[in-house]
Amino acid sequence: MDPGQFSLVMNSGVDAGELQGKAEETFLNNVTAAFLLLHNLEKFEMEFLDVSYVTSRDRVENWFGPAWID
Repeated sequence: MDPGQFSLVMNSGVDAGELQGKAEETFLNNVTAAFLLLHNLEKFEMEFLDVSYVTSRDRVENWFGPAWID
């Protein structure tokens, strides 16, 4: 975690392909939990050995809609 940038990088240690199509679901579950638990977190990155996924709090809030903030 980088407190100056309010970002978190999670290293999985496996190829996304090994998860049989579940890499995106794994990312979405982890990013949702991270933003709900860490209120000052602004950027989340999940690194697999073969691919990385990155998103911001704004994108997740827009995806969930107004209920996210309540």
